[in-house]
Amino acid sequence: MEEKQTETRSSIQVIDRMMNLLDALAAQSAPANLKLLALATQLHPSTAHRILNVMVRNRMVDRVEPGTYCLGMRLLEFGTLVRARADAGASKVALGHSIPVEA
Repeated sequence: MEEKQTETRSSIQVIDRMMNLLDALAAQSAPANLKLLALATQLHPSTAHRILNVMVRNRMVDRVEPGTYCLGMRLLEFGTLVRARADAGASKVALGHSIPVEA
């Protein structure tokens, strides 16, 4: 039980770290290098590098050149979906339809 609880806590921690890296990238007006991102997030560079590599594989982050990163196109794809769904929801409300809430 103790091992499973630690594993869950680690999973949540890595998601927090990932979000902090995304926030740090969003705060930059240009691509950012690993050293800057590690400093901004207070992560060891090797930890930041491992997380960034996973985000690159999943297109959440783009590697512009070795050691330099920017936000990835997948975030734009997600944003486009959110916008389309929000617009569709607004249209339904305007037409008097209720919007089902998913749990």
